[in-house]
Amino acid sequence: MNPSNEAWQEFRAIPLFRELASDVITSITSLMEDHSFSRDEYILRQGTVGRSVWLLTEGRCDVVKENTSIGMVRSLKLTELVPFETFGEMTLFNGHPHTASVLAGTKAKVLRLGHEQFESIAKDDPTAGVQLASNMVSIVSQRLQHMDEWLTNVLHVDEETELDQWSKIQERLQHAPGHLL
Repeated sequence: MNPSNEAWQEFRAIPLFRELASDVITSITSLMEDHSFSRDEYILRQGTVGRSVWLLTEGRCDVVKENTSIGMVRSLKLTELVPFETFGEMTLFNGHPHTASVLAGTKAKVLRLGHEQFESIAKDDPTAGVQLASNMVSIVSQRLQHMDEWLTNVLHVDEETELDQWSKIQERLQHAPGHLL
């Protein structure tokens, strides 16, 4: 993919490409694969492994968490992605299964940067590789901050209930693979 001159300002504003020079963005996007998806088509599925980061360029996508713990599949829409948002960043680095599914909410076009392409960028231009990785960490960090705020608002009922709910969440996190606490 090679954006026109008018598109450079927009591309440089994309969080994934923040603080990268135009020639570096060109180099990165030339390594990314174009994919198109129909409405309701899965781009990635929860539980599968795929070491890629995806950049939505057209359309909208839904991020869905599928809960099968009650013996039946129940889906919860976590968020809607709009053009120039990314997804899949965590699995690019850790190779763990996806924690949610992403479906095209409309016809959607995405660019995919696989782990091998990322490694190639980091090898050929270590500064660009570090900045790209830093940008992805920043994106994931922002999501975690939003999740913290959301959880705080959802759980705020009264002090006793709030402490009980936080204790249950902490217990679940401590027993999760690669726990966070």
